[in-house]
Amino acid sequence: MKLYIGENLKQLRLAKGLTQEELADGLGVSPQSVSRWEGGASYPDVELLPEIAGFFDVSVDALIGADEARQQARLREARKAIWEEEDREKRREMARKLCREFPHTAAAWITLFHELAWEPSPEDPNNLMPTEKRYAEAKKTAEKIFSLSQDNHVDFDSTVRCLIDIAPESEVEELLDQYAAAYDISRGGLLEHRYLTREDWPRYELWRQNVLLSEFRRWIQWRFRKQHGTPPEVDVWAMTTLLRFVNLLTGYDGDALIDPTPDLWYNDKQLLAELLANAQAACGQVEDACRTLGEMLTLIENCASLPAGTVLTFRCPVLDRYAYKVTGQPIPTAERSWFSVPLFEMIAVDEQGEICDETETASVDIAFTNPGVNGHGGFDAIRDDPRFRETVKRAENLLKAR
Repeated sequence: MKLYIGENLKQLRLAKGLTQEELADGLGVSPQSVSRWEGGASYPDVELLPEIAGFFDVSVDALIGADEARQQARLREARKAIWEEEDREKRREMARKLCREFPHTAAAWITLFHELAWEPSPEDPNNLMPTEKRYAEAKKTAEKIFSLSQDNHVDFDSTVRCLIDIAPESEVEELLDQYAAAYDISRGGLLEHRYLTREDWPRYELWRQNVLLSEFRRWIQWRFRKQHGTPPEVDVWAMTTLLRFVNLLTGYDGDALIDPTPDLWYNDKQLLAELLANAQAACGQVEDACRTLGEMLTLIENCASLPAGTVLTFRCPVLDRYAYKVTGQPIPTAERSWFSVPLFEMIAVDEQGEICDETETASVDIAFTNPGVNGHGGFDAIRDDPRFRETVKRAENLLKAR
């Protein structure tokens, strides 16, 4: 159980208008001890707790935060029970009860808000979709969250986004006027303005490349196609175009559509290639689908065979601050996904080759070998084709090797 002695002690001391030195004098301890207690570096001796509680005229439970800890445990248990309940209406009623029990706790109201804002899709019960059905109650719940989360931008921003998702069309403009800033005053926008006006070009460059990479990644996201999964001809066009866009960024002009050169686009290229092959298969283009998958596997094999010391970049001059050094083979883990292929361990390095982050595992997810994977139904039409079976065998050998 987490103890809140330090936080509570500081609040009690400030409420009395005492300095740490004055409190230390009143308790007969050193100011350093009070400082360590309030900072969470240590706790007071058990024998001293009643004296400290008596000094502030509170109970020992209130001093150590036992009541608060029990409340937090109760909140966690109640939220877990809500998530485990299958009946959606029962979940909503349980969430309303939770808010009555914890009226001043944002987490309780956030739980209710999401129960009101989402419901299972009629086509797929496992897929939750935003709903307008309970918008009036959801809006009041959101306003309660805003009042309790003024210093928590994550809760505030995510609630605003979801509220606009579920709002009727007639309400959207009013919500945007109320919650969307007329000028970008986000953290990134403020920092950009600071670096630009101070002509702090090194920091401005770091910010610029972060934003640029984010925008590039937005453009090559698979969800930017016309419509999810249909018609497959559109997916073929979209994935082909996005792969060509990546090739344009890196300057690649080889014969294969999927550039086999290992670089920091490896995950993007792999995902786009698998989606392209799925769409080709759905169009009956078996040979094209197998060729695309073969090019993708060549890329993965090349990445998996990189020697330690290899430095990878985005091969794009405007993103030259991003560089990772391969440190070795991936470390086996029991948590590995059944379709995940770990490629290598890598670590970020600066322009001088100095390490500037922690080691991470580079990996890709190969899903086309398994029937029933969501979004990969196009492969089902060609699973009996000998050419496809041979490609699957190649992928399975690669999975086993990793």
